[in-house]
Amino acid sequence: MHALIGELPKVDLYRHAEAAARLDRLLARRHGHASYDWASRRAEVRLETPPGLVRLDRIGAGLALPTETLERDPENIIARIADALEDAAADGAVLVEVRFGRATILYPEFMGAFRAAEDRVQTRYPWLNAEALITLYPHEDSAVLLDACLVATREGLAGIDLIPLPYNDEAACGPLRECAARAVDGGLGVTVHAGEFSWASLDCALRIRRG
Repeated sequence: MHALIGELPKVDLYRHAEAAARLDRLLARRHGHASYDWASRRAEVRLETPPGLVRLDRIGAGLALPTETLERDPENIIARIADALEDAAADGAVLVEVRFGRATILYPEFMGAFRAAEDRVQTRYPWLNAEALITLYPHEDSAVLLDACLVATREGLAGIDLIPLPYNDEAACGPLRECAARAVDGGLGVTVHAGEFSWASLDCALRIRRG
């Protein structure tokens, strides 16, 4: 197991749970008003909530935004993705993988919107390449979402990011293994989201890689 860990790539830099915050920032720019005060929110949550998954959930809970309504406008989707890509490109990134929530794959013309955002940013940063990943949990509705992801491979979806359940305790590897096998057979790349707040799911994640 230690040798296997040593072989794994170690550069995985990402920013977490920022979709609503980016949308809020875009709306503030568009309409000329102040965006949500994240600095004060961070300070408040750090004082009141110990580190871990609960703290992450509480950070985003302070922003009340009608995201579903706003995302009915394709321009809001494209602009939000472009905002993330442009931030990365401005910092020198040449490849950006954007991880989306599981229901995003059901958004009409999702991959078209993603490529439109990439094209928009490439006009200023032509070296940038971007790929989309969809987060999946191996439970009762994951088969429907995985089917949608497999269809989207024809439109350029790069892969999925599997989250073990339970996340902060020892996970059942069977559902993860089955989901990963179907994804790989269908041409999708697979990562397993593990070790963020607990060591419990790392063993399962590494065994998925070993097949």
